[in-house]
Amino acid sequence: MSQGLPETCENKTKHDIQEESESESEYRAVNSPVKNVKKTLQKRRKMKETKLKQLQQKESRLEKKKLSDIYR
Repeated sequence: MSQGLPETCENKTKHDIQEESESESEYRAVNSPVKNVKKTLQKRRKMKETKLKQLQQKESRLEKKKLSDIYR
């Protein structure tokens, strides 16, 4: 029952207070640094191929719409 209630100074123990002071003085990055991993030639080629496929599909859909509009 007491989980959702806000903690007051009376409810805190010495151990909790020490943990808070340690965590405040300790520096931790919110977003940890990320390594810059270069893409391989194979990944770049695959990306280009998928991009081209998407463009071709988009164009084919447009052509279908044009044809269907003509025959209406």
